[in-house]
Amino acid sequence: MFFTVLKYLSGPLMGAVIGYFTNYIAVRMLFRPKKEIRICGRRVPFTPGAIPKEQPRIARAVGNTVAKNLITGEDLKKKILSDESEKLIIKTADDILDKDLKTELNMLPGMDEAAYAEARDMICDTVTKEIKKALCSLYVSRIIKEKGTKLIMDMVDGTMLSMFLQPSMIEPVLDQIGVQAEIFLEQESWGYIRPAVEEKVDEIEKRSGYELMTELGSSREAIHHMIHDVFHQVLGQKVDEIMETLDIAGIIEDKINAMDMDELETLVLDVMKKELDMIVNLGALVGFVLGLVNLVTIIL
Repeated sequence: MFFTVLKYLSGPLMGAVIGYFTNYIAVRMLFRPKKEIRICGRRVPFTPGAIPKEQPRIARAVGNTVAKNLITGEDLKKKILSDESEKLIIKTADDILDKDLKTELNMLPGMDEAAYAEARDMICDTVTKEIKKALCSLYVSRIIKEKGTKLIMDMVDGTMLSMFLQPSMIEPVLDQIGVQAEIFLEQESWGYIRPAVEEKVDEIEKRSGYELMTELGSSREAIHHMIHDVFHQVLGQKVDEIMETLDIAGIIEDKINAMDMDELETLVLDVMKKELDMIVNLGALVGFVLGLVNLVTIIL
């Protein structure tokens, strides 16, 4: 009895085995052989495997499909301009601007303590230089002579001293004082201006970004409103240009072409292992069913 049943089932079982291994080999041949095989100078058929042979075409097709159907400019715009994205950017801006200016600047890319100190010295030097330049361009000698003479004459006006003191007597003295003042500004003012500038910079860098903006007439709400406007007006209009610049299709195509076959095989199997195993098992099932059909045909 056992051998009789085994005799009848041998056909379907053989069909299942053949179907299983046929599909298994077909799936493996998607990736193997990974390189072209030649015998006596002639290429062996089906070498390399389907995916290694068509890797550039597959990379191009996947890239175009993703760029045109999966990640479109409209999709990117919706994601970028979502309420969640805006809230995240506003929170990030708040976190940064609530810190003192020195901490904010040190958060910039490439800005460490040494770079910050160098930039700070450069700013102090530049501001000091401009202040000194502005002072030296004021014609201090003429100002002291003109304003000083008038001030002194106004002070002695109505007194007995005004009967003896004349502008011609005051002007030469003030003229010399003005000349010495200009020499002082040119030669020694740096040593007085630079410490004052440093002290002011020390004071400013301890304030938060929002404190400084408040002094300039802005506010936290104004910053939030500006972020909203930039978000929805400027960035929203530039999404299509950003998409063209990104060239998502080209990026994906280059990434796939740059993969070696082991890496690409691992990627595909990670994504489709369950489906490929189903195809192999389906081969066994189809082979078994065809064997049963053949058996029924023989019996009938």
